[in-house]
Amino acid sequence: MNYERVALLGMFIAMLFVRYEVLAGGPKVSALGNRHNLSAQNTGVKYFATNDLVNNPKGQQICIFCHTPHSALPQGALWNRKDTTLTFARYTSSTLDIRNIAAAQYAPGSQPNGSSRLCLSCHDGATGLGDVVWGGPIAMNINAIPAGDIMSFNPISNKMKSGHHPVSFVYAQGFNYQTQIGTMIAGLVPAVDFRLPVSVTLPGPLTNMAAYVKLQDTDRKGNGWMQCTTCHDPHQNMGNDKDVYSTPVRKVTPFWVYSTAGAASASHDAVCNACHTNGLVTPAPFP
Repeated sequence: MNYERVALLGMFIAMLFVRYEVLAGGPKVSALGNRHNLSAQNTGVKYFATNDLVNNPKGQQICIFCHTPHSALPQGALWNRKDTTLTFARYTSSTLDIRNIAAAQYAPGSQPNGSSRLCLSCHDGATGLGDVVWGGPIAMNINAIPAGDIMSFNPISNKMKSGHHPVSFVYAQGFNYQTQIGTMIAGLVPAVDFRLPVSVTLPGPLTNMAAYVKLQDTDRKGNGWMQCTTCHDPHQNMGNDKDVYSTPVRKVTPFWVYSTAGAASASHDAVCNACHTNGLVTPAPFP
């Protein structure tokens, strides 16, 4: 027996297993346990359709809560949800440079657009979860995500304005966005680039993970828009889908677009560091 070949084969299988574990993440939206699966069968999550084959047959489906194959709305790909009617206060601060850069298109009074607005058609805390255009309304175990819920961005919760990353702005080519880390101490804490990097090297078999942190061509003009879907994948949580905070009891990883091996909090940090480089990688403008 060639023990060297057996060892190499074992290492290769182990690497494939690790790669699968990192890329597999949590259950897909078509599987039970995925919180974006709102079908009647997915009773293990917080929100799901009522199980009534006669009076609520569409509640047995999965994709229908966001998509329709025919007569779709133009807001998104085969889109089937009604648009949110709420007005949101955008995140801003004295150190947020994009509010003063016209090319960023983050002017006062502007509203979330693109895929971020599609997310808000559920996460606005007001639009009914079963308020689809075709095949609805679908009866749910609860109509809309309550304003106080951890995932609700209803304006009265103020999450869009505070404690939330700004969304729906252009990573304008040629600009060097900068921020301060904490307080300047004797001039030792410099401004740090946070432009989208060309690549991010992570430990283990996965490299060039920045390919998963994608800007969106929201206005179809080749601009790179930072949207909710830049960091979050609505169809599958690619991180550890099991870890929870103890208080409040909720999952650590909210549908991150990619993951590092290990604790869910590491996935959070990895996605953030893809743009907030802190000097770890060489940043570059979009595209």
